[in-house]
Amino acid sequence: MMTDFKYVLRMLAVRAIFYNPKLILADEPTGNPYSGQGEEIRESFCNEQGVMIVQVTHSEKNASYGKRVIQLRDGWIVNK
Repeated sequence: MMTDFKYVLRMLAVRAIFYNPKLILADEPTGNPYSGQGEEIRESFCNEQGVMIVQVTHSEKNASYGKRVIQLRDGWIVNK
């Protein structure tokens, strides 16, 4: 059974792509305890065409899906 927290995360991801936005700002969109749900959210975002997604993440795996990765350390850009 899905907990309320996991349900909310899934619904937020669905709402983010439902209205066909041109830009999605995502702060740790897959940061939850259920890894399968994280995969579903990531795949949903990756399948969107014509949408710019700006994602903040600590996950190198999630960052690897991006076309451009900017790494920050202590508030400074260390790699573009």
